[in-house]
Amino acid sequence: MNHLKVASLSMLLTACITPGPEHTPPDMAALLDQVELVQPFASQDEVLSAWWTEYGDEGLNALIAAALEQNRDLISAAANLRSARANLQLAELSRLPNDQLSTSATLSRQSAAGAPFPGAGEDIESYSVGYAPSWDLDLFGAISREIEIADASLSAQTERLRSLQLIIVADVATNYFALQSLYKEREIASQNLDLQNESLRIAQARFDNGRVSEADVLNARAQRDATASTLPLLETQIAQTTARLDVLTGRAPGGLKEQLANPSEATFIDTPLPIGSLEALVRRQPSIRASERDLAASVSEIGLNVSNLFPRLTLIGSIGLSAQDVSDLSGDDALEFSVGPSLTWSPLNLVRGRQRIAAAEARADAAFAGYEQSVLLALEDLQSALALQAGARQRRAPLVSSAQASAEAARIARAQYEFGAIAFISVLDAEARLLERELELARNEYDIINAQIAVFRALGAG
Repeated sequence: MNHLKVASLSMLLTACITPGPEHTPPDMAALLDQVELVQPFASQDEVLSAWWTEYGDEGLNALIAAALEQNRDLISAAANLRSARANLQLAELSRLPNDQLSTSATLSRQSAAGAPFPGAGEDIESYSVGYAPSWDLDLFGAISREIEIADASLSAQTERLRSLQLIIVADVATNYFALQSLYKEREIASQNLDLQNESLRIAQARFDNGRVSEADVLNARAQRDATASTLPLLETQIAQTTARLDVLTGRAPGGLKEQLANPSEATFIDTPLPIGSLEALVRRQPSIRASERDLAASVSEIGLNVSNLFPRLTLIGSIGLSAQDVSDLSGDDALEFSVGPSLTWSPLNLVRGRQRIAAAEARADAAFAGYEQSVLLALEDLQSALALQAGARQRRAPLVSSAQASAEAARIARAQYEFGAIAFISVLDAEARLLERELELARNEYDIINAQIAVFRALGAG
């Protein structure tokens, strides 16, 4: 039993020895100090969590809730996460002893002709029960490193699931508001079609009375038909966008037809968007956090390869009962056991190990560059989204003014035409400009919304 005491003391004294580098999260302060974000229509307030609720649209909220629960990509990613969690638990179980419980009953006979000695040629019964444990003492932290790698991989997988959730939420919101934009364009086209039908009616009446040429009628009909031709295209785009929302929420195309039939009155968030601090962005953005966990795993891989250069000490033993008769198994003479340490080491592994370490260090360098790139890409996405929002918001006021002026100009032109003050081509030009301004204004509203969604996505909010 003295060997057990020596081995236990050795384990206690050296269990904390874990050679190789230790991971610490990289400091991005110097990089972040260089960033100058687009500031109009943004504030330093704390980032919103469930940002989509700020649009006040229950239909959107219901779609996002369904997507988070039923989207097939999310279900697949969640299954991969469960697999990574099981791998971590398996790695942690490596700290426990390996053991084997065995029992046997055999009947044997030695050849009397081949080996003439007393008892040869007789049947011999043998019975045994045994328990044989072995325990890797992990003196140099190889098991600890394997656990670190599995834990970092699980964390990275968790962050990738969260990143996918944010992507799905943003995709649902983007497609939902794209659908609302198409509804608005269809409404504007329909209203203009009604106006153009009225213009055609007036032109036809004036032609029938000999007051204008047939060219006025033909021009009015051409413009009316051009507007009418846009409606089937809009219906096609509406069907395609609805089908995308069906799939995003885990349904077959057509499943949301009734739910999405009515247009929404929701519009953009008309207050500065809270974007918080860049330091918080680095801590929160799941794509950055996943890259940091990949880097942690690669650093632990270096430590694992360093640990493998050292000897492996395993405590092995066995205890059991063995007898030639079952009834003798309970006797003192049937007891047998062995216990002791086993040291294994390959000197040639030093050569191979150094190359494995060099390869692991190169992978860690690549992981560090990948981490820095994830930070830069997140900053780029945020800057781009903020710039898009600022540009769209700044266009809003002149577009509103332009649409109002075009509507008044078209009204005046129609009145002047009815009194014969201007040519019909002037009416058509005014109505065409009105349709163009109204569509630009409607699209601008959803440009702002899409930019805001992009800001939230870049922030890792949700």
